[in-house]
Amino acid sequence: YIFYHRMTNNSVFSRRACAEKVTILPDGSIPKVEQTSLGFQTSLDPYAQTPADIACVLRGGNYVTEIDKETHPVVNNRNDSVIGYRYFDFGQPRPAQKTMFSVDLRGGKAPAAIEVWLDAVGDKGRKIGTVKIDASKGGGEAWRRITIPVANISGRHSVFFKFVDGAPNTALPEVRSFAFAR
Repeated sequence: YIFYHRMTNNSVFSRRACAEKVTILPDGSIPKVEQTSLGFQTSLDPYAQTPADIACVLRGGNYVTEIDKETHPVVNNRNDSVIGYRYFDFGQPRPAQKTMFSVDLRGGKAPAAIEVWLDAVGDKGRKIGTVKIDASKGGGEAWRRITIPVANISGRHSVFFKFVDGAPNTALPEVRSFAFAR
């Protein structure tokens, strides 16, 4: 394993310890180690509540902060911000089974949306759903859960959230946690 840290609270003095598995090939070479959300696990459980703070991808000025010992949301989300998690094992769905996605949010001063992507954002990924956020319904300090249907998913994938539709410099909702359900 390789051990490192990620910055939290938007400060170089506040850090989160991380670990990634290192693979040593038969010829002794070591491929580049990918930054993931796994730590010592082999896969994340998409059907368990996933805390936002294990994100391994944060783009667009967002960051993890600490509200209390149990709550570490991703904050400062803006238009085009991305939050990413690697890797979830979704298993095999039954044909008639529907997949749902729930996200716990708070705040946000403008109507917005969060696109849910598998494997990458854009051409190399697959958008499986969009969470529409009505700022008039809970733009304050209370956490709220929004649940939407998404495309059925099977196998092992990374999951990314892209914030869209907000004005360029408008604060969009904070993300505390999320889960999938069948």
